[in-house]
Order: sequence, then C-alpha cells, then structure tokens
Amino acid sequence: MASLVPTFFLLAAALSSLTFAYAANNNNNNSCPNYEYIFQVGDSLADTGNRFRISNVKSSYRADHFPYGEKFFGKPTGRFSNKIILLCLLSFPFSTLTWSKKLILAMDRQKCSKVLGKSLFMFGEFGGNDYYLAFSEGKSIDEAKTFVPHIVKTIVKGIRQVIRYGAKRIVVPGNFPLGCFPYYLTMFSSLDYEDYDEFGCLKAYNELAMYHNDYLERALSILKLEYSNVAIKYIDYYSAVKSILERPSYFGFNKKSILKACCGIGGQYNYDDDILYLHWDGVHLTEKAYYYVAERVINGISSKEFQCLQ
Repeated sequence: MASLVPTFFLLAAALSSLTFAYAANNNNNNSCPNYEYIFQVGDSLADTGNRFRISNVKSSYRADHFPYGEKFFGKPTGRFSNKIILLCLLSFPFSTLTWSKKLILAMDRQKCSKVLGKSLFMFGEFGGNDYYLAFSEGKSIDEAKTFVPHIVKTIVKGIRQVIRYGAKRIVVPGNFPLGCFPYYLTMFSSLDYEDYDEFGCLKAYNELAMYHNDYLERALSILKLEYSNVAIKYIDYYSAVKSILERPSYFGFNKKSILKACCGIGGQYNYDDDILYLHWDGVHLTEKAYYYVAERVINGISSKEFQCLQ
C-alpha cells in the first residue's frame, strides 16, 4: 500500500508506463468518434497485472496466487478481483480488450498527443491507499483528514500533466465508501452502535471518503475553468456502491453477505458463490460489483458534449 509521499512518485511513474486497452471505433451512427484507446493510471484497483509481471516490484500485497483469477482465467493474473476489473469492463462497449503495439511505436510527443486526443483517460481512483496506510499506522480520522488537500493537489497536478501530453477526455473517480469495506469493518470495529450507519458501515470512515470526494470535486470544478477545450468528468464511485447497499436484492446480491468478503481480509468467509458478493478480498470489489460501477462511468462519458471536442 502506498503512503502519501510515494503517491507523488506513483503518479509520475504511472504517466510514463500506462495501462491501456484498445477500443475500435464501432459506432457509425455517432457523428463524433468513439474512443480509440482507454488509458488508466491508478492503484491496485486499476492494475491489470503489471505489478505481477514486473519482478523487481516488491509488495506484501499481491494478486499472484489463488483464488485471484480462479473463476475467469483459471490462474492468477495479478488482477485484484475474482474475475476481471473495472478497466476491462469499460472496454467492452467499444471492442474487446487488446494489446496495441501501435502505442509502443508512437512515443514522440506529437504522435503521443494525437493518440491521447482520441482516447479516454481514467485518472484514479487515488487516495484510498494513503488513508489505508494512515489507519494501519494508528493515525486518527482527524489526522488522515489532513492528507486530503495534499492528495487532491497531487491528483490535479497529475491531470495537468496528462493534459499537457494531449489528453482531451479525462474521467476522475472519487473514493468508495471506506467504512463499508470488510477490511475497515474488521480492523476498526466498534462496540458503540452509534458508530455505524443503517447499512452497518462505519460512519466516520465514510465521512472521510465523502470529505475527500467533495474536496476533489471542487478542485475539478476550478480546473475545468482553466481548460475549456478539455472534458473533465468526476465519477461518483461512492454513490455507486451505496446504491447497491440500499437495494442489494435488486442488483442480485445477497443481503446477508453484502458487507462480507469472499476471501482475504475482512470478517467471515469463505464464499460459496462469488456472484452474490459485493466485496472480493476486503478492499477490492467483485467483477459483478465493478459492472455496476462501470455503468456509472459509461453513463458519465456517453454525452455528446463529453465526446465531441474540437
């Protein structure tokens, strides 16, 4: 898990080694082009297996063992989910997920700018690891809250950089409701009933996530004024998960296990059917949960105003 200081390095490193999906232009009815590529920089939520493949990256938290990948690939691939992750789901409306060698060859600034101008750029989610580490080191909610301005400032700095590289359409997600994650519910459980909301989530940790999201959204509103020719869209991951918690049966989840993890850190498990679970390993979601989060993203980027930029 990353600390606040390494987050600055992570953004810089990620920008020079991007995770991406190739998406063909397959909608002839739209006068504006579809995204030809999807780029994403982020943490383990966005990792399609790069950390798994890079042997010199040391981490105590890896997805290179079962049950990761067990249900879809038949082997661990480095993705932190039971099957595939959010980025893969986002590529499906456009085409199949493919490695494009053209990007390897198009590394001069002019070509890079041209490629990014035709792409969707997912920036984040960022911040979750910083708060995770802060709490793991015994810091209080109030102490973690002081990180928010620094984290958001770093996010904005990174967005400015990809805009300079040529990005035109940028999606910036907020944090999930941290207090609903099985890891937090297990590690920071309370005997005080008042510490929990109506869903059984820890209110204080969710309030931190909301504070982060509000701060980020305000910063993005200011950033939009500086770049009138760039579409910057905030995506509310928090509300996407809360919608599932409000009506788990409607979305096809088991209400009794909605705050439990299939495996890993976070309360009682093991799982009998992962398709009924919201949470995979205590800090990452299942593929089914990501499907509904992906819907939020796709709805947010489907407007003509977002796609049609000069």
